[in-house]
Amino acid sequence: MSSLTPLPVTYLLLEIRGDNYPDTGGTKQNACSQNPINKHIFTFYSKNGEINMPELSRFLGIVIYMYFNEHNPPHFHAEYNEFKASISIKNLGLIEGKLPPKVMSLVVEWAQEHQEELLRNWNSIQDEGKYHKIRPLV
Repeated sequence: MSSLTPLPVTYLLLEIRGDNYPDTGGTKQNACSQNPINKHIFTFYSKNGEINMPELSRFLGIVIYMYFNEHNPPHFHAEYNEFKASISIKNLGLIEGKLPPKVMSLVVEWAQEHQEELLRNWNSIQDEGKYHKIRPLV
């Protein structure tokens, strides 16, 4: 079992959505990530302004990610060169995007071996903002 990896918390910015926070004017605000914040209101940004997406695994040039504050159904993201895809954790089917057939078969093979870990990561990232690294295919 891999160790728990905390969120990267240095210089996180939060974007507040909705009208219930008039003091912010809907702009990004510096925030202390030590305290839990309503995950349905905020989107986390890294220091360079990109949406934060932890890397769960990497093998054969394939990178597996999972976004924070993501929409259902539970899924993960795979990238290989210029190709990107979202893949369902429950049925391992393609939700969106495209991967070369050989790469897709490697991703599905890896995901079959780690399906329970992927679902635990999904729940943990959404509920607690924590995730585990997952062993690569090779």
